[in-house]
Amino acid sequence: MGREAGEETLGDPREDLAGAAREAAGAAGALARAILAFEGGQWDLGEREIEASGDSWEARAVAGLLRHHAGRRRPEEQERAVRDFTAALEAGPRIAWIAFERGHARDMLGDAAGAIEDYGKAVEIDPRHAKAWYNRGCTRQERGDLAGAIEDYGRALEVAPGHAAAWSNRGNARRALGDLPGAIEDLGTALRINPKLAEAWLNKGVARRLQGDIRGAIEDYGKALDVNPAFTEAWYNRGLARGAQGDLAGAIEDYWRALALDPREPDAWTSRGNARRARGDLAGAIADFEMALEVAPRGWPLRAGAEQSLAEARAALTASGGR
Repeated sequence: MGREAGEETLGDPREDLAGAAREAAGAAGALARAILAFEGGQWDLGEREIEASGDSWEARAVAGLLRHHAGRRRPEEQERAVRDFTAALEAGPRIAWIAFERGHARDMLGDAAGAIEDYGKAVEIDPRHAKAWYNRGCTRQERGDLAGAIEDYGRALEVAPGHAAAWSNRGNARRALGDLPGAIEDLGTALRINPKLAEAWLNKGVARRLQGDIRGAIEDYGKALDVNPAFTEAWYNRGLARGAQGDLAGAIEDYWRALALDPREPDAWTSRGNARRARGDLAGAIADFEMALEVAPRGWPLRAGAEQSLAEARAALTASGGR
């Protein structure tokens, strides 16, 4: 049944929160005031209100949650959140979400080992905590433990089979281990669930290219660009695939688009230089190789190759009489 005309709407959550801050007693009122202070950028006031909320394990758990989510760009707040969650876990019952949130705070601080430990505690308490399985998989994958990551994504998908990101990440891990059919299958499942995952289209395209399916890769890169026209990596990869098919003009066009978005990408300058050189545009190729070397960071692995390509293009231009 539709809403009747003139029906009152629900109240503004900020007004309700302000009311709680004024009227609630004890820890509840202090934490409500802390939320308002953090939202207003009044960090010192927020910290004082948190301290006023008391030392019960419930107050510590909520204080940790508040610091963790309000202070995402403030490492000192993440450190305080870890201490709050630790106090809550030591004083109160073993609760999965507290272990999970402490793991996430540790992850944000760069403590991958601590994060993995806490995500493990969360799933030990609640084996159906899909986010903890997923996050542990992500952290394991970042550390290079691809087999462990695949296992964790699988456990997350047992609980939440519609978790598109878990399918996508497991596909990426499978690709990194050389299981290209498994990668394509997982990435395809992710995209059936959520066709707006531009990175999944890109990664599926990479897997198809590695399988030798250049046409399929180009199709997937195009799908990624349909979702996100500013996806530099998709333009670049489609350029590589077009070049592999012999479509040098198309490859050059895609490299142009990639470089318009990120002019400090040396690989794209080098690839466009190679394509222009193959088409006989030696002056254009030289300019591209020179730009690649100019913008390349220290330790760029393709530097020696770019220097050699530049020297060869210069020699060929001289031999042709500068034409």
